Amino acid sequence: RRACAHLVIEGGATAAAITRELGWISLEAVHEWAQGIVTLRSADPTEVDLTIQPRSYPWPHAFRKLYLTATRLPPHTGCA
Repeated sequence: RRACAHLVIEGGATAAAITRELGWISLEAVHEWAQGIVTLRSADPTEVDLTIQPRSYPWPHAFRKLYLTATRLPPHTGCA
């Protein structure tokens, strides 16, 4: 059982630090929400999804509707 199936991270430096800390070396792009905002999946067997949004980009409406509104999480929360 996974503690968190989808990490939502604002900021490229933050995302890089988290992926390094988790030991993720290889990531595969599984969805592009908008330019610069992508969902990646670790090659690790845990198959945790990671959506990265540079702070200078707004969250796309489709992503907000699917993940942030449905789970009632503010945009800065880590797990969705």
